[in-house]
Amino acid sequence: VLQHEAVEAVLRWLPGMIEANYQGMQDTDVVYLGPERTDFRLTFVWRIRFYLILLGNLVMKMLRSAFFLEWWHVGISSNEITEFIDGKNALKINWVNNEEKREFRADPFPVKVNETSVTICYEYYKWSECKGRLRCMEIDKKGAILDDMEMNTVPWHQSYPFILESYGNKYCLPESCQTDNIILYEFNDRTGEINNPRTLIEGFAGVDSTLLRWNKLWWLFCSLKGTRDSELYIWYSENLFGEWKQHIKNPVKIDACSARPAGNIIFKGDDMIRPSQDCSVRYGGAIVLNRIQILNTKDYKEVEIGRIEPLNDYADGIHTLNCLNGYTVV
Repeated sequence: VLQHEAVEAVLRWLPGMIEANYQGMQDTDVVYLGPERTDFRLTFVWRIRFYLILLGNLVMKMLRSAFFLEWWHVGISSNEITEFIDGKNALKINWVNNEEKREFRADPFPVKVNETSVTICYEYYKWSECKGRLRCMEIDKKGAILDDMEMNTVPWHQSYPFILESYGNKYCLPESCQTDNIILYEFNDRTGEINNPRTLIEGFAGVDSTLLRWNKLWWLFCSLKGTRDSELYIWYSENLFGEWKQHIKNPVKIDACSARPAGNIIFKGDDMIRPSQDCSVRYGGAIVLNRIQILNTKDYKEVEIGRIEPLNDYADGIHTLNCLNGYTVV
């Protein structure tokens, strides 16, 4: 949550300054020495523009890290996820209470819905520890916490507790990029605990891994630690616990505006929609909705079909979108 007006003014000013410098370069008199020289000049200008924007984003991220503490919130809505996608109806969100500003809840994944409550797995982050932990809470449909428990205890950071079911068994695939592995756990939805870890992909520091069973294969979408949320990678396997292979075109996408995953793949009619994060200016600046056009072992294509901007209650960012049995969590 942004709280320092002076620094925020700098952050608003910096992109404009960069764009003004770029326009100034375009308006500069240039002596053209033939077609080859013209091509070089255009390439040079675009390259300078790219590095200026990259530098500006880096400076903004450093300023935010130095002066602000992120304070994310989890919310639940009885609006169908398609209503979030279509953006036609007013959305009613009940936010889980969190008054302590040196900790936050994020990355919600619903696992169970009954008549009076919803059970959600999420990341619990304490700034004093600088580490995310996995917790599972039961809330009523207005956002009040009924129960809250730890899912496991490990010495490394964990977040994004992706939940899946296969052959009647439930699993959790949390982000564990500090281990440089992608690790799957068995999930007990009665106790909220995860155990029996199994490494799916060794030596790959995947971020926000998202699984999809489609066309007789398991597909895993993720980003990679150290790429500034700008690259999308795909792995695939015939068996959940079998051999995982990298997609031949990895990274299949390089774009900080829409690479990093933001939740489960959404099926709407015949469309497969992959929610992703817009991290071009800040982490989790908005959710971008991408329709998957081609997904096979030789090719991958997606196209942006919409955006979900930060909601009025918390207008600085939104980075996770999931649903279960008519309820949507953000």
